[in-house]
Amino acid sequence: MNDDDDQILIFELEDEHSATLGAFGVDVSEVGQVIEPSEPREVPRAPAVVEGIMSYGGRIVTVVDPAP
Repeated sequence: MNDDDDQILIFELEDEHSATLGAFGVDVSEVGQVIEPSEPREVPRAPAVVEGIMSYGGRIVTVVDPAP
């Protein structure tokens, strides 16, 4: 690959009604891994920004939505 070639990962975000919020891109050198999303497990009495928890690489991580 030539140094003049930029590689960009482009993705779209949707709201809970599947309306597209926009397309975004990041330089692939900033991407550590792309994973297939899974449905997070609900956490009772969690703050509104917490969508739930899920397993990622053998660890439990919190899934947050910064705009609930």
